[in-house]
Amino acid sequence: MEILNENTITSHGNKKGRKDTLKVIKTAIESVNSYKATKKKVRIENKILKIGNFTYNLEEIKNIYVIGAGKATFSIAKALNEILGNKITEGHIITKDREEDSLKNISVTTGGHPIPSKNSLKNTREIKKIAKKAKDNDLVLCAITGGASALMTSTVSKIELNHIRKINKLLLNSGAPIEDINTVRKHLSDIKGGKLAELIQPAKMANLIVIDEIAGDPWGPTVPDHTTFEDAINVLKKHNLWEKTPKIVKEHLKQGKTNKSLETPNENNFKDYNINNVILSDITIACESAKKKAKELGYNTMLLTSKLKGESREAGIFLASIAKEIKEKENPL
Repeated sequence: MEILNENTITSHGNKKGRKDTLKVIKTAIESVNSYKATKKKVRIENKILKIGNFTYNLEEIKNIYVIGAGKATFSIAKALNEILGNKITEGHIITKDREEDSLKNISVTTGGHPIPSKNSLKNTREIKKIAKKAKDNDLVLCAITGGASALMTSTVSKIELNHIRKINKLLLNSGAPIEDINTVRKHLSDIKGGKLAELIQPAKMANLIVIDEIAGDPWGPTVPDHTTFEDAINVLKKHNLWEKTPKIVKEHLKQGKTNKSLETPNENNFKDYNINNVILSDITIACESAKKKAKELGYNTMLLTSKLKGESREAGIFLASIAKEIKEKENPL
């Protein structure tokens, strides 16, 4: 990892402290490197594909498909491509920035983030095509990292991309937490909230997930949804966005509230699915790695929290006040 303005950051003030801080930051980020995490957790031994604690007999698998979306998904796909090679029948991932035109066995395309684009919609159709091909003797590997909710976009009913874009902008500008934003997104899509998993059935599936949210639970279009249409409506009302919401979106959400057949699949719907979740990395790993590095550098170290969230400027004020407390009163360290 390279910090482009490192020289500027460390050229003034407490130079040693700044340099050590950057070392800690680099270590934390490197600890959640998606490529390395995939290489560590995915391997082939004697015709057995091992993914985390789960195993798949490659002699019983006809096709292996790789799909996914997110800002760090290319790294996962690259690792899978190296591990599985020509065992991959077909693959398609959507990233924010195109790092390569394609991998040998996996197509790499781009989409809009944080606001979905026409490319998000177009390239998600390709993922849906692959999902529908999967049969019961196939294995689908789904890579999901931060940004997937915008990059993998597919609308429902009469809702169009411009409606989705408007809702996303309203939610983002309101300062709503990501869990609230995703609650609405999931109920305006025909793949989010577990619906992509339904398309893939009856194939086997392994989700390779990077969690960059505080909640820390497996997430994405191939895991059960714990929210409802009613929750989505309440989110928009809570953030004073209901009156600004396009009429067609409001009609769809109200219809979903009364018509339970439109609801996103929950844990009960998933009970007969052959789906395994493998967490490649999360915030806890990054925090523990930062703590370890700081100790190595000679600092008295405490992990205050892995749950801090909010506006960055407000979080900065909070953290600075703790630093000042430590410097002046040696409390809590």
